[in-house]
Amino acid sequence: MFLGLLGLVALAGNVLAILQLLADRCGDANMAAIWLFSHREAVGNAAVVVAAALVAWLGSAWPNPVIGTAGPFLHSLGRSSAMRWQT
Repeated sequence: MFLGLLGLVALAGNVLAILQLLADRCGDANMAAIWLFSHREAVGNAAVVVAAALVAWLGSAWPNPVIGTAGPFLHSLGRSSAMRWQT
């Protein structure tokens, strides 16, 4: 459960960063890179929170490896959705 709480804190930090970057997400390459990084990290943090909630609810450790294996897919999902927001 501790990792779920830590994931929530990290998710909140990334969401705050994303909100601050909304106005400048189409700026120079550095701003675009920070936008993509923060967005992808928020997707990963949300996955950690979901995995922790499923572990607590199901009483099984299986959500951790299942969601962990889905990591590359989640990162590509985060990249494609961030690219849509960027334009």
